[in-house]
Amino acid sequence: MAQIAAIAAVVSAIGTIAAAGLQIMQSRQQSGAMQSQSVLLDRQARQQEVQARQQELVATTIEQRGEVEALDTRQQLLRVLSAQNARYAASGLVLEEGTPRAVEDATREDAERELRLARFNTQAEADAARMGAQATRFGAAGTQQRARLLRADAGWTATSGLLGAGITLLEGAGRTLNRWPGATRAPTSGAR
Repeated sequence: MAQIAAIAAVVSAIGTIAAAGLQIMQSRQQSGAMQSQSVLLDRQARQQEVQARQQELVATTIEQRGEVEALDTRQQLLRVLSAQNARYAASGLVLEEGTPRAVEDATREDAERELRLARFNTQAEADAARMGAQATRFGAAGTQQRARLLRADAGWTATSGLLGAGITLLEGAGRTLNRWPGATRAPTSGAR
């Protein structure tokens, strides 16, 4: 009978050690997977940051294109006014009053209206690109935060796995001692 109890105690100890080892292995695997996922999230955040910079460059390019278009519109206005003035001068009309002056004023107003509209559209397009960049940066910050939290969770997972394995070993040691031949058992709550 003592041999059977000794064998049961040894088997119980082996089972406890195996369970503790399995707990440690599982917690390390889970922790490693969480670390790997945090690395991927860090990469994603860096890619989002690059995308935000690209959107900022697009906004700057749009503004520069708008400036070029404004200069082109002004040059076109000057060419039209010069051609009008040349025609009026060739026909002997006075440029400072009457119909020639009204035509010049109308031409200027049309060009200025076109310029304002082009600037407004350019600014709206550039602002939209900048807002997209800000939204992408906000997303990158969120991704970075998720990566940090995941790394912290991975550390706690590894620690809790080790603690759980330690508790399993202590519980198993207690059970094994109680099964060992000749060990005294702690009285149960119902005993006198």
